[in-house]
Amino acid sequence: IYRDVSASSVGIFFRIAIAGDEGVPLRDLERNGGMTQSAISRHVQLLSERTWRCPGQPRGAGLGLVEAREDPLDARRRIAFLNEQGVQLWQKIQKLIGS
Repeated sequence: IYRDVSASSVGIFFRIAIAGDEGVPLRDLERNGGMTQSAISRHVQLLSERTWRCPGQPRGAGLGLVEAREDPLDARRRIAFLNEQGVQLWQKIQKLIGS
């Protein structure tokens, strides 16, 4: 569906999708994903509506699948969720794999 998306970005999309309505704190993605904060941030930006620089994508255009929101309990934390387009893609993937 999307070209030039790394396996790491796909993995992050899956982790956010599996978390469902609870979302995933970006710090948890860092701890459990074996990537630096800046790498996680770049992947989440690519998956989001807007990004700064990602290979194969025009500057400013993300894939529009996730959003990172401020944690209502701690303004220093951000939590990643699928947006409507991300949920639709996740549902298509689940149908394809028979879940």
